[in-house]
Amino acid sequence: MNRAARSYRDADGRPWLDGMPPLITMLPESPRSPYPITWKEQDALFRKLPPRLVRMALFAVNTGLRDSNVCGLQWTWEVAIPELGRSVFVIPQEAFKSKRPHVVILNDIAWSIVEAQRSLHPIWVFPFRGRRIGRMNNKG
Repeated sequence: MNRAARSYRDADGRPWLDGMPPLITMLPESPRSPYPITWKEQDALFRKLPPRLVRMALFAVNTGLRDSNVCGLQWTWEVAIPELGRSVFVIPQEAFKSKRPHVVILNDIAWSIVEAQRSLHPIWVFPFRGRRIGRMNNKG
């Protein structure tokens, strides 16, 4: 908005905006503190998701990964831990927000989801129609 107030002008050279826009203020805080959802609330929420997203959302809840990391999770990032009979995923620094490698520990639920996804695609853990999902919210 500030740039528009300075830069955009009509044919006579007059600015489109008469002045700088006011600063955007934060919305008032909600009096209710955030809280973890209950199992019942989680079940109700997941029932509203398209079936292809339920596994991804459940995986995200059980690993704490962000949308972009779940959507872009690759099989080449999987590292076997023979002593545990399981694996972890090591997300490389260029694919993680903090720009450092991140180890994704898989609890029983996340592990079962990974096992169910194994034969679906050679590269992506969570493919859709044979390719990488851009975003879980269908906007990318």
